[in-house]
Amino acid sequence: MDNSQKTQIEKLMELKQLYEKGILTKEEMEIEKRKILGMDIETTKEILRQEKTISSESQQQIEIEEPVKPFFQKYKSYIFGGIALLIVMAGIIFVPKIITRPSVPVSDDDSIPEINTLALKGSINDKIGFTMRLTAEGTDIEGTEHYDNQKKDVNIVIKGINSDDGKMVLYEYDGNTKAGVFEGIIEDNVYSGTFTNSKGKNMSFTARVLSEADLARIEEEEKQFETKKIVYKKNTSSAIVELSVDYPIKGSHVLLQNTRKYVSGVIAAMFSINEYGGSLNDGNTVINSYGKRKYDGLDSEWKENAYEGASAYIETIEFTKDFENEYCVSLCAHSYYFHGGVSNEFCDASTFRKVDGKHINIIRSINDKGLHKLIITAVKNKLGDDYESVNEEFESSPMAGIIHLVKNGVQFDYQHYEIGPGALRQVSITIPYEKIMPYMTEEAKNIIDGMR
Repeated sequence: MDNSQKTQIEKLMELKQLYEKGILTKEEMEIEKRKILGMDIETTKEILRQEKTISSESQQQIEIEEPVKPFFQKYKSYIFGGIALLIVMAGIIFVPKIITRPSVPVSDDDSIPEINTLALKGSINDKIGFTMRLTAEGTDIEGTEHYDNQKKDVNIVIKGINSDDGKMVLYEYDGNTKAGVFEGIIEDNVYSGTFTNSKGKNMSFTARVLSEADLARIEEEEKQFETKKIVYKKNTSSAIVELSVDYPIKGSHVLLQNTRKYVSGVIAAMFSINEYGGSLNDGNTVINSYGKRKYDGLDSEWKENAYEGASAYIETIEFTKDFENEYCVSLCAHSYYFHGGVSNEFCDASTFRKVDGKHINIIRSINDKGLHKLIITAVKNKLGDDYESVNEEFESSPMAGIIHLVKNGVQFDYQHYEIGPGALRQVSITIPYEKIMPYMTEEAKNIIDGMR
């Protein structure tokens, strides 16, 4: 490369730098460049004028053609937006079904439908009833749990997982505190295994797997309770026996089982005969058996002991449904007997929780002095001037042996001769719930809270 060429290159580089710095316009730069290269100046100016004209016409052409762009090019942003919206909508509709596809371990039996939500109803150690409602999302499980002895509005939060070996592990949380752990498997629509409470104690549990519809039906059945009045009566010159019973005929299986057993046991005790040994499902058979056996025994006793012309021996029992609401039922029995100059009366009563048929313990402590004052005051109000004939021991130990729930409060029943002479007969008092609530057990309080 000779010196003249180096000089041109250096000048051109300097020219470029002046343009980039904004000192020269593009047109000025082109003119100077052509001077350096020895090109005709006028020709250069003409070329620049033509380029400028062509550029202007091209821009106008672009502006004219803009309104008639091809449809896709013109509306491509809207088209892409619509496609995106369709994808989102499809996700809303279909993705939850994919996410919540059942992963709760079930039996290999093809007749059992796959599920992503389920209800469990069972018990721990065959004593503590519970109900769960669960939802599975992948291997994660969430839901709520309700114990039968809780208030209706109390639920424990459940969180759980499905492990690789087919076990379902559920963790109870009462607030932020872990309350217990269920660990087991679902097989043949039964979830069973081991429950560990907050103190580390292990207990067995079983629960049926139910649909929401089945659970709702069962819970509705648990609220139902129906009795049928069954009467046995026989009246002769030697013996009079009358047995009138509101016999349980409708309700949950466990409630019917427990109330029928209670009725049968009380009748046997009051009649002083052996308890009926057959099935308690047929109330007519049960009541007629008790009535006939009692009559035969009473008739035989009269013939053996009564003098000629003596009055007939009498024994009667009236068993009634004393109180019922959505959560519990109280049954009450009153008996009377007369055996040739000797007469007496007895009573018995019990309150059962409908959901599990359990007899409800009502009073927290029979030794509470505050409760004693309530009872003594109520008995004084009931007897009036007759209170003076009450036994001296009553005020030191005023608790009645028979206690049950009624509509307006807790009823205390004293047996004939229990707190005073026979002239007082049986004495019953009722203490309103608002006064006796502090002395009640939690399970009884839960029933009362549900009643309000």
